[in-house]
Formats: sequence, structure tokens, C-alpha cells
Amino acid sequence: MNIPTRLDDLRGSEHVKRAIEVALTGFHTIALYSTSNPLDMRAFALWLGRAGLTVYELTHCPCGNLGSADIACTCTAAETYQHQRGGEYAFAQIHADIHIEVVAIPYEKLTGRKGESDERIIERVERARKVSVTLDLDSTCLSLMKAAYRQLAMGSSVRYDSIIALAGTIAKMDGEKSIKATYLAEALQYRPRRCEPSKPKEKTEDYLDEIAGYLKRLAENAEERYK
Repeated sequence: MNIPTRLDDLRGSEHVKRAIEVALTGFHTIALYSTSNPLDMRAFALWLGRAGLTVYELTHCPCGNLGSADIACTCTAAETYQHQRGGEYAFAQIHADIHIEVVAIPYEKLTGRKGESDERIIERVERARKVSVTLDLDSTCLSLMKAAYRQLAMGSSVRYDSIIALAGTIAKMDGEKSIKATYLAEALQYRPRRCEPSKPKEKTEDYLDEIAGYLKRLAENAEERYK
């Protein structure tokens, strides 16, 4: 089986491609978590490796199906616990800057047209790298980070600084010279998280949508407070 060598040959997974563009722009390390989709994860990892980035290929459990909406996980809670607390999984949870799920692709997304070309993405990355961004946070962003730090239980100055650095990269991609609350909200979505064995049938995409909605509301509330 031939593994695609270009991003535009991989249909769907636009959230993964966005995370890859962030990683490429800011030279961030990235952890990919496959949920019943190891082939696409492998293709993304090979592309990132050719681009010179550090990438981790991971699953949330030994069988690789924890979090899938379609395939039941066959691992015991003890096996999943051991899997997540040791080896590369635990290492990546600490050291990767970006954490993103590579979920199974619905059939409907396979029949659409291809995404934008790799050349266009690289051109945009090179342009974004030339933008200088200050990492100082205004009052709105500080309010958001304070709330997120507490409610998301970050508990680490390293993680805090990593989120701000990611937000700075996202600002570059938007051609901005300073960080906005919306950039912080996106950066917070890339933080590490575990898929717990107590919820093996939870839809990963639904979970990510829920988190994204929460962070968006958090950013909007912070902006409204300081208008």
C-alpha cells in the first residue's frame, strides 16, 4: 500500500492540516494521536519528518481504537493506564508543543475535492515566518489565560509559556504583530489531553468541538469584559 507523500492527497482532516501549518510556521514539535486511522497518521508523520519537524505517532490505547465512534476498544482499563503512563506517550505529553487527533474520515469527506496544494501552504508558512510578533499579553489576553490556567488545570509555567508561544505563531499566520484572545483560544486547543478508558465510545470530534466551543466562549467573554 502506497502512503501519500503530499498533504493535498489526504482528504478530510482539515484540523490536522491546520495544526501542521502552525507547527511548520513556528518549528513546534507535534504529537499525532490516531483514533482508528493509523494510515493517515503515518502519512502526516512522514510529511512532517521530511519537513524537519519532531513528530510523535501515538494511540490512546494498545489497540488504537479508544475514542472511536465506530470501532470498540478491546483494551482493559489497566492496559490503557499502563500505555498512557509510560514510554513515548508519556514523553510526548510533556514535550510536544501541539497535540492533535487523527480521527477516522467519514465517507462523505472522501468524495469531495482535494484540499489546497502543498505549495500554497508552504508559501503561506514562509510569508508568516517573516512577521515579528510581541509575546506580551494585553489585559484581555491575560484575563483569558488566567481563567484557562485555572479551569484547565495547567499547573506548569512551561505549559503556560508554550501556549503563549503557539499563540504568537498563530498571530504570525494571520499577519498580526501582537497576540489576540482568539489566537490564545486556538493555542489552548492544542494542549495535551488523555482519552480516558471510562468513555471508550465518546466521539473524539464531538469532544474537540465541545472544547473549541468552550474556549471560544471564554475568549468572547474576556473581550466583552474589556471593551
